Amino acid sequence: MQRSAHARSLTSRKVSDWERALLDAPCSTASLKKIYTARIHEHAKRSQWQDSLQLFHLMAEKSLADHLCHNAAINACGAGQWQHALLIFTRLGDQSIAPDQASYNAVLDACHQTAYGEVLFKEALERKIYELSCDDSTLDLHRFSAGAASLAVRQWLATPGLRRVLITGHGKMRGKGSDAPLQSSVLALLKDLQIPAEVDDQNFGRIQLVALQSVRRTLRPPAPRRPGAAPAGSPACASERIGKEREHELRSNSGSSEANLRR
Repeated sequence: MQRSAHARSLTSRKVSDWERALLDAPCSTASLKKIYTARIHEHAKRSQWQDSLQLFHLMAEKSLADHLCHNAAINACGAGQWQHALLIFTRLGDQSIAPDQASYNAVLDACHQTAYGEVLFKEALERKIYELSCDDSTLDLHRFSAGAASLAVRQWLATPGLRRVLITGHGKMRGKGSDAPLQSSVLALLKDLQIPAEVDDQNFGRIQLVALQSVRRTLRPPAPRRPGAAPAGSPACASERIGKEREHELRSNSGSSEANLRR
């Protein structure tokens, strides 16, 4: 199968000799997938997203890129490279790989502030990827990434009812020294929306909305980072539509960054 321009531009940069040679080493397929996915994560931790993506495309050329590898590559892109993240996410469907919750968490972290975020979040709800386990007063965000949580909170606030508590957890499972990024991002969102809130003194994993009156807010979707209208309508499969109708636009938007990678 012919490589896309996206893949060619990213793999044109030189990878380390041992990382390239490892693909031809006498290792099992499972071992290669595990090693390369770990390397993608390691590059991502160092903010080396280009290195993560070139390793991803080397794996894809060898038909080694499973859903874990895709998820790692999407995570490596982050919000700063949301076009790349979206292209890799649409590749899941092209490869007949069903995106899981980690896939949606990763791509929504990258795209939640673009017009595509609303569409992908709606798709995830329709596919039962997320369960908005909430009653009129409480929304549990434990299984959401920060980007997915932002969209969930907006939807929760836009429906009628008495809004009291957001359950975020406080980072106990993220390791010592964690700054509870999910809770921090939710508090920042509420501040932007001018909704008074504070962390519960009795349970640090819960955010109390100070104003307890019944509210219904009409919240606009986040403004796209780049010009252009949001995908119209309500597609049966948003990622498929994005892949078929928006791929050329996304490649054009990311052209300048890819040109740098060719050098």
